Amino acid sequence: MEDKKVLENFVNTIEKKDDGCYVRLPWKEIPVKPPDNRAIALRRLMSVWTSLQRDKDLLEKYNDIFQEQLRSNIIEKVTDEKKPVEDKIHYLPHQAVLTPQKNTTRIRIVFDASAHYEYSPSLMMHYIEDQ
Repeated sequence: MEDKKVLENFVNTIEKKDDGCYVRLPWKEIPVKPPDNRAIALRRLMSVWTSLQRDKDLLEKYNDIFQEQLRSNIIEKVTDEKKPVEDKIHYLPHQAVLTPQKNTTRIRIVFDASAHYEYSPSLMMHYIEDQ
């Protein structure tokens, strides 16, 4: 990754607010609209849901992680009132990563910015690329 550009982006776009610090993502120079990937995200959600239904304890822990991220403003619910005017909404599909041998983090959430439709770019394709 172009470390200098990423660091420059970080320094130039950091905003300090009462509820925390915000940094803009390092988009490529030419602005492009991320593809609509709602169907991919919903399919992934259904897959995760089906998997975790087999173990209610893991499903509850997975939900607890999301609830904590909501409380900490790491993630937010997107409602019709909150949708941006530019329609730049791209959902991050996620999946459960299980490590049953660990006592503290048996389950964690991994967001997948590289998920995409065939012949369509992923969200990662819109960031500063490796040189």
